[in-house]
Amino acid sequence: MSAAEIDGIAADWAARLEARELTPAERRQLDAWVGQDQRHEGALVRARAIWATLDRARALASPVLAEDAEHVAQGRTRRWAVGALASAAAAALVAVFSLRAPRPRAGQRFATGQREIRTVLLSDGSRTVMNAASQARFAFDHRERLVLLDHGEGWFDVAKDKARPFIVRVGEIEARAVGTAFAVARTRSSVDVTVTEGVVEIAAPQGTVRVVAGGRASVPFDGEMVVAAVTSAALDRDLAWRERRIILDGETLATAVETFNRFNERKIVIEDPALAQEPVVGSFDLFAPDQFADAVANAFSTPVARRDDMIILGSVHSRA
Repeated sequence: MSAAEIDGIAADWAARLEARELTPAERRQLDAWVGQDQRHEGALVRARAIWATLDRARALASPVLAEDAEHVAQGRTRRWAVGALASAAAAALVAVFSLRAPRPRAGQRFATGQREIRTVLLSDGSRTVMNAASQARFAFDHRERLVLLDHGEGWFDVAKDKARPFIVRVGEIEARAVGTAFAVARTRSSVDVTVTEGVVEIAAPQGTVRVVAGGRASVPFDGEMVVAAVTSAALDRDLAWRERRIILDGETLATAVETFNRFNERKIVIEDPALAQEPVVGSFDLFAPDQFADAVANAFSTPVARRDDMIILGSVHSRA
């Protein structure tokens, strides 16, 4: 297959990724295509990098959001994206992309699906990575840049603007910054703010604290606020979702499976209670539960069975 043909297929996949969430069948088809040839992966990186460039240009004209949002590429490919932008093939794909996928209308509300992690480029130059199954509302004016996180999680890379603080609000809890980077996660019982760069001021009914890079504040809806330092390794694990990864460093298989099931319609079920408590180490694609199940089966010499709606680890039926 020629380079031009590969670029054409990559352009088609990039357009589909940009327009909507892929179906499970499409995701398997894309993964299979990427795995066929190293050139396929590079072509897809170049294609998606072009979308990011187009989004930055469109962001200047949007009152709040850029007219589109870039799906987060897998971690192993993002490192190559900057260099890929310089290629002539990537430049040639711009015209193809502009004719293919429809551009979502700019608006103040943004939501992601269960299998969808996206980067949203904001009109002030800030960037937000929205975790799966999350929803936020954006309200920017000349006084402040306000994000109302209705549910889920987001990581915010804030452009400096001393005249307009950047505020993420969850109920009565606010995380305020001018130019920094931090994540805000809304859980059932608390709001967790993790600072990856700079300083964030957190105001809550329990009081006000300033959290520096490498720190996390956990603010329960009913209870005392807790601020603690977080190691760089823990930060990498906790925020690996931004690159569609899960990093495990001794967590139990049950804990890992709970995370996979949150991101995937096809659920993993552990039938062996002892297996559920085994520690797991490694980095895995959040949206590839079959690959994870195969890795577990090989590592622990345990059977795996598959049905349309689930993957069964330690299956007693497989032993029979």
